Amino acid sequence: MLQRTREAVQERVNLVHRLDRGASGCLLLTLAKSDEEDLDATASLQEAMTNATKTYVALVRGEGRINGRDLKSEGWFEVDRPIKDESGNLNNATTMFRFVAGQDNDSGNLDRARASIVLARPKTGRWHQIRRHLNGLSHPIIGDSSHGNSQTNREWRNERGLPPERTCLHLLTLELPAKEMFPSGIKAFCPLADDMMSLLEIQLPDVLSKAQQILKEEEGIELTSSQGVLSEVIPIQLTVQV
Repeated sequence: MLQRTREAVQERVNLVHRLDRGASGCLLLTLAKSDEEDLDATASLQEAMTNATKTYVALVRGEGRINGRDLKSEGWFEVDRPIKDESGNLNNATTMFRFVAGQDNDSGNLDRARASIVLARPKTGRWHQIRRHLNGLSHPIIGDSSHGNSQTNREWRNERGLPPERTCLHLLTLELPAKEMFPSGIKAFCPLADDMMSLLEIQLPDVLSKAQQILKEEEGIELTSSQGVLSEVIPIQLTVQV
């Protein structure tokens, strides 16, 4: 993606916000020149990311029920569970979730996927936080090879058209609060990637239709596809005080 962006803008770039391999959605980058203005822009954006609001959409195994709880009826709820980093250190981790819509398969009697569409907003930025918190709710992300369910992943790849190495996690919106360098703030939106939308349209059409209605009416979110556009660069002008 760095190389694609370099080719699009004909400049070297720095990555401010990245995505896990196999995921899709919004990225935030800055020009990678050596002058002081660009260094200030990168540092300012990196600082602002600590207060960013990131809204992800995930396709997960399960109909949205756990231990008698109907997660779909709870609206936004918080999961606060510490997570170990790559060095084994335990860190606080908090994620807000909303289970938007889902379906069961009547204990295997119906030939359809048992899956749900979920929104996630991490309040901290720990390693694989959303993926691990959803797995802790017994609703692992489909295609997640590290924290998901291998049997479910094989089923989706062999029988339901899940692309190899695809993790069904997409950063739909990325919002940064206003700062001196960008007084209007930053709000980026990335339509759902075509491969993920195709899975929903084919495997969960009723769930998708219900989710689209709920998200539009209650969250102001349009759950549409990118319609064949693999990537798009949206420039943001930053104001640097001299």
